[in-house]
Amino acid sequence: NYGASFQANKTSSNTGANYYTSNDDYIVNSARRALNDYHNAITNGDISSAYDMLSSSRQESMGGIYGMRDGYRTTVSSSLTYARPKYVSDDSVTFDYKLESEDIINGRRLYRTFVGDVTMINIGGVWYLDDMSGREI
Repeated sequence: NYGASFQANKTSSNTGANYYTSNDDYIVNSARRALNDYHNAITNGDISSAYDMLSSSRQESMGGIYGMRDGYRTTVSSSLTYARPKYVSDDSVTFDYKLESEDIINGRRLYRTFVGDVTMINIGGVWYLDDMSGREI
């Protein structure tokens, strides 16, 4: 439940007041579930499934499936600490996120934390990761 952290993007044309609907809850929860599924696929070493959860533009930016496999070759786990909605529409949700990752590099375990924004888009009833930006903290 995202409670007070939710910043509604919808504005009433009459009052200028922000509002959200129960449908927004469903949209946010569905998009968050897809985002978690993506990170679970990474953790499970199923890079092909994770790749299929990316929009075509994100797939291109990753350098295709081989670029993605190369980028995650050292990753042991990738899990969201939180994903808080910043923007919600019927076909797009942008989350503020925190991510914990574990990699093995040169035989040593490396634990890292990242924060940033991720945008999920809905195409034909399926949620895809479309854009992600972040930084290590």
